[in-house]
Amino acid sequence: MATVDPSASMTCATMTSSSSKPHKLYNLILPISLNRKQVLLGYKRRGFGVGKFNGFGGKVEPHETIVASAKRELEEESGIVCTEDQLHHHAVLLLETVAPGAEKEKILEIHVFVCTEWEGQIVE
Repeated sequence: MATVDPSASMTCATMTSSSSKPHKLYNLILPISLNRKQVLLGYKRRGFGVGKFNGFGGKVEPHETIVASAKRELEEESGIVCTEDQLHHHAVLLLETVAPGAEKEKILEIHVFVCTEWEGQIVE
């Protein structure tokens, strides 16, 4: 597997898997309070996973780096602010739909970040 630089600017067309399917870039951020030994999760109010708790994140916009997108999504969805240096890249998840008729579906490439330091007030 190739090493991925989360600060690099990538588009869906430039990353492909061994099956040559295009990737759609996402991020997932898990704010962790080391003092309290707690993870901050958001409650999903709409869309896929409604009614569940999950980390924060979303799509990487074409003009953004992956880490810049993670920073933006975290602030938009939780109200907490961190620097790009405070976001630690931990994993890349690749999710592929293999059901019949899904041959043209993009592979979801999800970059997972952990943030242990931040500022601001948590919002709903």
